[in-house]
Amino acid sequence: INRTLKNNDLSKPYEKKQKGGSVYMLYPKDWLLKLGETLLQIDFIGPRYLEGSSEPLHFLSCKYVRPFKMHLFFRIKSQTSIQVLNIFYTLFLAFRLPIPDVVQMDNGSAFRGFIEREACIGRVVRWLCGNGIIPLFNAPRSPWNNGSVEGGNNVFDKKFWQKFHFESIKETVGGISEVQHL
Repeated sequence: INRTLKNNDLSKPYEKKQKGGSVYMLYPKDWLLKLGETLLQIDFIGPRYLEGSSEPLHFLSCKYVRPFKMHLFFRIKSQTSIQVLNIFYTLFLAFRLPIPDVVQMDNGSAFRGFIEREACIGRVVRWLCGNGIIPLFNAPRSPWNNGSVEGGNNVFDKKFWQKFHFESIKETVGGISEVQHL
């Protein structure tokens, strides 16, 4: 099949991949690995629904990738910048975890900001920059660029969400933290 496609000019010519570069992100991957000593990746999980309930459940996944590995899951009220900032306050003030040099996230509007169909600098980015933290955004539709936290989200689904049957919203908090407004 490959030979027939090639003979009829119906396939692309083979191009050797360039190591250490990311076409989507426009900067080398090796550079990302050296950016900052402490790296935190964040991502939303959800919405998830309990059987017979129309109320969505949302979670925020936070994973320290460097210099140590720690993955935390928080049930949040909604996927908003206020909820993300509440989690940051919990991580850095209540839990006294180290403030990262870099926070890596996807391009969700709660992370980057979005007002009336126009992109703007959102609360999360302003808070990060105001505290000397570098916000690092993944390329759109490229979850593998945030692989550590995405892999943990997969474990969350398989070992927690799909493994247990929850009768109520309060039951979902067992084993993970629910954060109230600070």
